[in-house]
Amino acid sequence: MSEADILVEAIYKVGELRKAGVTLEDIHYVLDNLKASKERKFHAKPCSPKPPLGLRPREIFYQQSCRQRVEEIEAAIKRYNDAGWTVPIYWTNELISLKRW
Repeated sequence: MSEADILVEAIYKVGELRKAGVTLEDIHYVLDNLKASKERKFHAKPCSPKPPLGLRPREIFYQQSCRQRVEEIEAAIKRYNDAGWTVPIYWTNELISLKRW
C-alpha cells in the first residue's frame, strides 16, 4: 500500500469517525498516544528469548521425592507382609518421619 493510499484511507476513516461524533481533538489524542506507543516499542530493548528450563524449586523437589520414597517404603512393606516376612523397624521409622514432614 502506497503512502497516498494510506493517507486516503486515513482521511476516509477520520470522516467516518467525525460522522460518529468523534471530535478532531479526540482523534489527535488517539494518534498522539499511538505514535508515542510505537516510539516506545521501537526504542525498547529487544526481548531476550525465553530462558531454558531450569530447576524445580527445592521444596517441590523434596515434596515429590518424599512422596516417592513413602510410596517405595509402603510398597516394600506390603511385599514383606504378603511374603510373611518381618518388616525392618528402620523402614517403619523412616516412613513415620517422612509422613510427619
